Amino acid sequence: MSFLLESPLPAVIVGGMLTAILIGGWVQTAFNWLLPIAAGVLLVTGLLVWLENAVVTQREKVEQTLQEIVEVVAEEDLDGLLAHLHPDAEHARSKARAEFPKYEFGEISIRPNLEVTIIEGTPLAARATFNVVADGGIRSLGMEDVTVRRYVEVKFRQHNGKWLVHDYEHFEPLHGMRDTHSDRY
Repeated sequence: MSFLLESPLPAVIVGGMLTAILIGGWVQTAFNWLLPIAAGVLLVTGLLVWLENAVVTQREKVEQTLQEIVEVVAEEDLDGLLAHLHPDAEHARSKARAEFPKYEFGEISIRPNLEVTIIEGTPLAARATFNVVADGGIRSLGMEDVTVRRYVEVKFRQHNGKWLVHDYEHFEPLHGMRDTHSDRY
């Protein structure tokens, strides 16, 4: 059921195809009872699309948080970044303070391989894995106008209803394609 709440595509595709079949059947047979059924299918499709837009799932909230973090990092706002870290995440906080000044950030984009897994428990947790492409510079090496690609794993925990980063790691871009039991790709 959650697939209906995270994308309007299933409802639109199934509803559109079913409506087209019903209208095609009406055109071919002139059975008038097919038209109200087609209208009902359109109504249900519209309601499902509205429901998908109205309900924000936990996975979508994590994705929104990631987008907020990308914007804060692109603006080179260390305090804004630290505000997205969980209060118990002292390791992540010190790592961010140490790494952040080393880089200059420009445009940042999360690639389409973003996967978010919600981990049930108290507190609710999540894990996001994705590739990221960032334009900017590496201050520590004196490099400007470089494009950096990284594979990122971010662990989230909910705190007061908000998703906050509890830990993160970044690796070379092919890390996510590796077999987890070897160094093979």
